[in-house]
Amino acid sequence: MIKYRPQRGSLVEAMKEYVELPDRAALEAHVLKTWSATQGPVEVKPYCGADWRIGWDATFIVLVGGSPVGFADKEK
Repeated sequence: MIKYRPQRGSLVEAMKEYVELPDRAALEAHVLKTWSATQGPVEVKPYCGADWRIGWDATFIVLVGGSPVGFADKEK
């Protein structure tokens, strides 16, 4: 499972749209559906360490066409 939250103005707002997805393919499909106006490949890159606020052991930034759209707890 991959935990995902979109980029929003605050963590509280982002967590309202938090989802758990079964794998990387599902993450890519969800992101492309949600951010349909954004073009380009989906990339997941290391961003920072643990996010103690929400209990994630690691945080990865999710990009579409090089633009940040959200965060995940793992790459794959």
